[in-house]
Amino acid sequence: MTTLTHKDFQKISEFLIELYKPCSVKNFPGQLLSIIPKIVASEITIFTYMDSLIETDIRVFTPNNSPHYFTSVDIVDQAVPLTSEECRQHPVVSYYSKTLDGCAHKVSDFMNEAQLYQLEYYGKFLHPLGQEDELCMTFHTNSIAQVSQFNSSPIHVAISVTREQRSFTERDRLILNLLRPHVLQAYLNAQMFAQMEQTLAQSNQALEQAGTIILSGDGKVKLLTQRAWKLLHCYFSLPSQSQLPEKLQGWIRYQISKFAQQGNISSQCLPLQVEQSGRRLTIRLIPNPDKEQYLLLLEEQQFESFSAASLELIGLTKREAEVLFWTAKDKSNAEIAQLLGCSTGTVRKHLEHIYEKLGVQTRTAAVMLALERLGLIK
Repeated sequence: MTTLTHKDFQKISEFLIELYKPCSVKNFPGQLLSIIPKIVASEITIFTYMDSLIETDIRVFTPNNSPHYFTSVDIVDQAVPLTSEECRQHPVVSYYSKTLDGCAHKVSDFMNEAQLYQLEYYGKFLHPLGQEDELCMTFHTNSIAQVSQFNSSPIHVAISVTREQRSFTERDRLILNLLRPHVLQAYLNAQMFAQMEQTLAQSNQALEQAGTIILSGDGKVKLLTQRAWKLLHCYFSLPSQSQLPEKLQGWIRYQISKFAQQGNISSQCLPLQVEQSGRRLTIRLIPNPDKEQYLLLLEEQQFESFSAASLELIGLTKREAEVLFWTAKDKSNAEIAQLLGCSTGTVRKHLEHIYEKLGVQTRTAAVMLALERLGLIK
């Protein structure tokens, strides 16, 4: 029975500390391959992505700490890219494809030297590198992120160590088997880390495009996006990115005090609007009392032009919008009827429908309310 020494367990502990350091999926092979030789001595260490159990990329860690990809370019002139059939000749890969047993196995577990020398895999890969044996562990994973610049969705991963002689021991095999579930978990951690990075990048992009400011519970700036800074600088005299305009600070303090008194700010907190050169900046305050912070959303809009089409936005039919538009232009019922090619009675009927929809009783009130709802007047 193989037993490990105190020194072995110390090396395993040091390996796990390095293995679980935060790492992106892209950098994971290099990080893993740089530490495996410290615990299982080898000439070359290989990280292999396999899709449908056919090798697509082989990442190699050499003694001079220089990672390489064995695809179209090799670290020795004699080595050439392997075909799918040659990859399947690999005895460990062949065994894994049949059994899905990912525990550590040696090439020498399956064939003697004479049999190995007959394989094209040996002639094209191991022999040019001067390697005579290979110890390999494999695991299956469901990819949740892009993990390779060459392959977007690998299903299987293999980690191999090679030697110039058939000198791998049961101690080497046992250590790789003990480390196998940890390597799998670290790989999944790297995938999750990549997914979190992508989500964070998308969130930051959305915040930036919206023009966002995050405030602490007492109204101090915790985050101010570049878009928000440009808008504030355009509409206010802003001394620095860490201090909000006094007018805006006063509005925030007032809204926060209302929220503290009433516990519900949604119905009372109307947006702050600042107009300038035909454009309007709208600032909305969104509370998050659980986290004791507030969100300011800044949005710039150009003033809506007044037209019959814009009046349809407040719920009027096309013809009602046309009637109200010409009413706003101080046209009489007779003039509107002539412009629209209908009778004055029809115009009066449309006005009655408009009054009912808007809840008003006069032409002037209908026009004013429509302008207010379009945001053209306060």
